[in-house]
Amino acid sequence: MELYQYQWVDFFATKGLKYLLIFGFWLTLFPFWRFLMGPARRVSAFVSRAIEALSGWFNFPQTLYYHQGHSWAKPEDGLVKVGLDDFAQKLLGRPDSIELPLMGGKVKQGDIGWRMRIEGNIIEMLSPVSGEVMALTRL
Repeated sequence: MELYQYQWVDFFATKGLKYLLIFGFWLTLFPFWRFLMGPARRVSAFVSRAIEALSGWFNFPQTLYYHQGHSWAKPEDGLVKVGLDDFAQKLLGRPDSIELPLMGGKVKQGDIGWRMRIEGNIIEMLSPVSGEVMALTRL
């Protein structure tokens, strides 16, 4: 009477199983990767459509350089003219007063360039450029 039965397993015969596992892994990874990367493309397309839709509401001339602080800069004859972008103008409304830097004063990009008072609130706007104030104009 035999208590134990041994079966001989050929080590090289299991290589096909390895190949099937690797192939199955790649078949699973590819759709998962496409799933992960798909929403980013959809978000990018959504943002592009939103920008196109909003471009009719706001005026953003291509000749201006825009700063994230809702200001713009426009080089003219060796000088740079700066101002408030259309989005901020429509969002904030008409200011009661504007506090501009003094002639000859220095401004630094990203720091406070000017202040506006709107209904008792002071709103500080960031300068889009660094430099010296040469002239002040209001439109």
